[in-house]
Amino acid sequence: MSVIPLYLAVEDDLSETVVRVVLKSCSQNYAVGPALGKKGSGWLKSKIFAYNLTARTCPFLVVTDLDDVDCPPSLIEAWLPRGKHHNLLLRIPVREIEAWVMSDRVGLASFLGINSTKIPADTETIENPKEFLTRLAKGSRNRVIRSDIVPALDSTAKVGPNYNARLGTFVMSQWSALRAVRASRSLKSTIERLNTFVPLAQS
Repeated sequence: MSVIPLYLAVEDDLSETVVRVVLKSCSQNYAVGPALGKKGSGWLKSKIFAYNLTARTCPFLVVTDLDDVDCPPSLIEAWLPRGKHHNLLLRIPVREIEAWVMSDRVGLASFLGINSTKIPADTETIENPKEFLTRLAKGSRNRVIRSDIVPALDSTAKVGPNYNARLGTFVMSQWSALRAVRASRSLKSTIERLNTFVPLAQS
């Protein structure tokens, strides 16, 4: 199997962890270097034209949350109104990367020590996945998980102090992309695209 070199740019550490696990689950063999970005969606948007140009010589995977945008095509059109190069894979979790994390309902329920029925069968229906996930973690019987993921009562933070690292540990050790695609259409389409992607020669 031939190796496909791939640049990677993401919003944050958790996104990087999820994307790397997704790439390992693919039927294609991707060679990915250090992740770029990890400074939020605004930073990725400011670099997207450069990434689109770079993709002409080496494929580029950019993963950014949909957040409050209506749909992925609207975000792509807003970011790249002059068109996207074939080798730029711009993939968009609906509505946040946490929806992909929660889409392995069985794995996350086991990790948190909660009933899987507390997680919607379609995680893309969750309006604020990050907030929803922290509420799930609040119900965990594991004190360490609660203190890492859930913000303190007197804190203005949206997540706990070790949020990305604790969830990253779950993704690397227990999260299953095969289970997760059942609850997330955007994850399923991303994996299908990565499984069938054939890069164009330098153009």
